Amino acid sequence: MIYTAFIYALRNLKRNKLSSLINIFGFSIGIAAFLLIVSYIKFEKESDNFYTDGDNIYRIGINFINNENVVKNSMVQFPVAQALKNEFPEIKEYARMWGNYNIVVKFGDKEFHESKIYNVDESFPNMFCEMTIGNAETCLVGGNNAIISEEIAVKYFGNENPIGKEIQVKEHGVHKVTGVFKNRGNKSHFDFEILLPLRKIGTSFTDDWGSHGFYTYIKLKDGTNQEAFTNKVNEMINVRYADDLYTKTRIREKMFLTPINEIRLYTDLLLDFKRNGHGYYIPFFVLTAIIIILFAMFNYFNFASSQAVEKSRTVGINRVLGAGKQTIIRMFLVESFVFIFISTLIGAILALLLFPTFSAFYGLTFEYSLVTSSWFWGYLAAIIVITTIVSGIYPAILSFSFKISEVLRGRSKVSHSGIRVIKLLTILQYTISCLLIIFSLVSYNQIEFMKDHDLGFDKEDVLVAREPVILKENITHRHTYGILKNAIDRIPEVTDLSFADYVPGGIYEKFDMIKMEGSDEVYETYMNSISFNFIDFFKIKLLSGRHFDKTRLADYQEAVIINKKLAVKLGFTPEEAIDKQILFGGKKKIIGVVDDFHQESLKKETAPYLFYQSSWPGYYCFKVNKNNLPATIDRIEEEWNTLFPGNPFNYFFLDKYFDANYVKDNKAWQILRFYSALAIIIAVLGLLGAIVHQVKQRRKDIAMYKVLGADRWSILWIFLKGTLYLVGISFLIGLPIQIFVLREWLAEFPYRISLNILHFLIPLTILIIITFLTISSQVFKVISSNLVSSLRSE
Repeated sequence: MIYTAFIYALRNLKRNKLSSLINIFGFSIGIAAFLLIVSYIKFEKESDNFYTDGDNIYRIGINFINNENVVKNSMVQFPVAQALKNEFPEIKEYARMWGNYNIVVKFGDKEFHESKIYNVDESFPNMFCEMTIGNAETCLVGGNNAIISEEIAVKYFGNENPIGKEIQVKEHGVHKVTGVFKNRGNKSHFDFEILLPLRKIGTSFTDDWGSHGFYTYIKLKDGTNQEAFTNKVNEMINVRYADDLYTKTRIREKMFLTPINEIRLYTDLLLDFKRNGHGYYIPFFVLTAIIIILFAMFNYFNFASSQAVEKSRTVGINRVLGAGKQTIIRMFLVESFVFIFISTLIGAILALLLFPTFSAFYGLTFEYSLVTSSWFWGYLAAIIVITTIVSGIYPAILSFSFKISEVLRGRSKVSHSGIRVIKLLTILQYTISCLLIIFSLVSYNQIEFMKDHDLGFDKEDVLVAREPVILKENITHRHTYGILKNAIDRIPEVTDLSFADYVPGGIYEKFDMIKMEGSDEVYETYMNSISFNFIDFFKIKLLSGRHFDKTRLADYQEAVIINKKLAVKLGFTPEEAIDKQILFGGKKKIIGVVDDFHQESLKKETAPYLFYQSSWPGYYCFKVNKNNLPATIDRIEEEWNTLFPGNPFNYFFLDKYFDANYVKDNKAWQILRFYSALAIIIAVLGLLGAIVHQVKQRRKDIAMYKVLGADRWSILWIFLKGTLYLVGISFLIGLPIQIFVLREWLAEFPYRISLNILHFLIPLTILIIITFLTISSQVFKVISSNLVSSLRSE
């Protein structure tokens, strides 16, 4: 019986070639898209999920609380870890990190600039490093040892064994390589390539409870409650240390724990390793994956249900010949299985073929292939089983509702309940499709709005290079600006030069507290040390006061410029703030107030900001004319290499650097928009398959309409009106949901677009046009064909 049903299923697919191919194609696309988006979700969820006993590892962060203002910091004081270990037996071990930036490392006659060097506790490698050479427990114990990444090993030593080799790290001395670890790439919040011992640095901070400069991780014992433990930590810190700190700074400090596997996805803290916090996209990916696979299932369900009528005579004959319900159900299940299996197989092959390109485009690094992944086969099996059962049993049950006497006379109709189910699924598809189109449109407009919004400074035509760190004996860092300025003045395409400790587009790197003279009130602000012409260079609007003056020595020691937000926070208008005295590393005078500008992306509000003048550069900024840009860069590099030999001219353009704030958002929304389009295509294929089947069933009706004088548009309207009615119902049902979801989503952005009627009318129009084109293409095709044969059968 099963073999017979299998042969019948294949014949039925062959008999309905066009509609079967359309549905197989749609289902296959749905399967491939579903598997690829699940692979993306799996990659993101595996962030920092590969450490031994990783579920018990947490990073300690600290909240600076000043009245209602809270600043979340990723680093804490050096003594915190040992103090907690001494107090709480729940802590099994801890590890701390101290960052070094732009350090010169020498090996033989080679010099390298490294920015990913950290000093760590001896326990760090055992907690976080997957060693390919060396012992994680002992590699940093005793002596000036160092462990390096596989990439650094190849970069420094080629194919030689790096163990025992000595490298000289500026400011840290000579270190012997004792281990090599595997890079975690973009699957981790960590960003280190060379690790050195923390012992010597730690001696300077043993009792320092005022310096928050150490990333601190703890491993708790199994069964420790995170919330209860955090409360105990804060009670202890408050009693022993925090009250003294509050007396000095008027700032409350409250510690918090973050599970290590949530840092990369769900945190966005001050002074973190790199930009994190894009995990809130994952629910959208999950929802999109579910929608795609459901649309594919809905299409086949509707297809199978509509075919139940066509197969009603076959079912009726089988029932007359004694076939029971189980036999009929088995026949439908086998046919459903054949269709689903073929579609799923094609979809899986598509996913496997597209997986390498998909991974490369979105920067995913997998250590396995889909073929060897248990989840891959598990999802495929689940899809086949669930879809086969649902789309096989329901049409069988539907066929039982037909009266055998009517069926054998060719008068079978789908029951009202069957029609209602099909219509409900169609309405659901249209509602979700409309929501996807609207969401894609609004998300695109929001991202473009953020990219095009006035940032409060000019980021165009700015080339940025990190300061040189290897200097000739008679040159100090304070001299490099004057030397470089004299050189680039000979390049007419470079119109100006400035510098700062850090440039717009990167994360805030300096944060401190200030007071007004004569007041105990404390105000938190971000800070940056800049050259005298920085504000004018970037065209940041000066609201009141004046710029720094390089000829005034007092401007280096006693003057600051603040932004409008900090002025308001201090209780002044920009004009009133001029000449006010603040306390920050001594007494300072406010000489100017600038307009607010965006240091980071528009996903965050502008922050209080303070500038002070410095002669020590961090990043050099060149204002360039982009005409004949390659030649201009070559000339700058030539002057750079002459003045600062041994310092490679590594540069970037500020506009691209700032836009990097949106790279993850762009990629995330590209994925969502692409898969939203796929979901809509799958829905359209479902509509196309349904209309092909419907037109085929009503070919005689079309012929009769034509014979009776109906024009093609009147015939089209007969088929079109019911579907357009469902589109209208779907739009009205989904409208309040769409408005609510979009408003909630946009509320996450401090700077956002406003919803308008076009955001809703455009998707509705798109759906109507798609529906019209899909239906009219099939109806007009039949109308234009020879319909005589359809009437002869009467």
